[in-house]
Amino acid sequence: LFEALNYAHSESLTADIRRYISTIVDKHISRLFNLGLWRDALTFSEAVLVLEPNWSELQLLQAEALLNLGNFSDAERIANLWLTTEGVNLRAQQIIALVKQRRFKKTAIPIVKHNEQYIVAGSFNNLSSVNLLIDTGASLTVISASNFDKMATTHNVEFSRYQLFNTANGTVNAPVYKAQHFQVAHFIVNDFYFAVLDLNSDNFDGLLGMNFLHHFNFQIDRSEDLLLLEFQ
Repeated sequence: LFEALNYAHSESLTADIRRYISTIVDKHISRLFNLGLWRDALTFSEAVLVLEPNWSELQLLQAEALLNLGNFSDAERIANLWLTTEGVNLRAQQIIALVKQRRFKKTAIPIVKHNEQYIVAGSFNNLSSVNLLIDTGASLTVISASNFDKMATTHNVEFSRYQLFNTANGTVNAPVYKAQHFQVAHFIVNDFYFAVLDLNSDNFDGLLGMNFLHHFNFQIDRSEDLLLLEFQ
């Protein structure tokens, strides 16, 4: 469609083509946003901006995708470019305000007590929801083998390696996979690694390890059964 602009022989035809392009792009990126596919939205916007680098609305949508991926610096940088541009400056201000809010405000996330530990809900690649036992002694997040077999994300993860793990039944050599991202509430870690092990529990789907938690300042409020997270 962008190539068609080179063959438009009048201003009105050029305007019609641009409106058509804008409609298609808006529909596609809105669908990605509604599905929470922030990385796909970012990739799509980057490809379009190569052809139309001064598209302010699309750049701000790109900033929103970056915001939801936890890339606050780039989201703020892009929004700052449009602070004085009439028509989009208000949205730019809103994005910068959201960046500051998410950077500096703790978020209280409900957790469920299980014996002396707690379970928190999360999701892989916005597709598969899991309930994980918070385990600050685990360096790597673990998903049970039975749950991994049921996860929709088995088609959206990459095998990484085998790794030795010390378990109650001895040392086991278990597979490690990489997901595009894992998130708890709006806290996201990209290129997220997790192991798959046999876990005998009907109460949770795996263990949430420090490879997620160390990215944030975190605290467990045991009196209110809350996980408090904030960006570092």
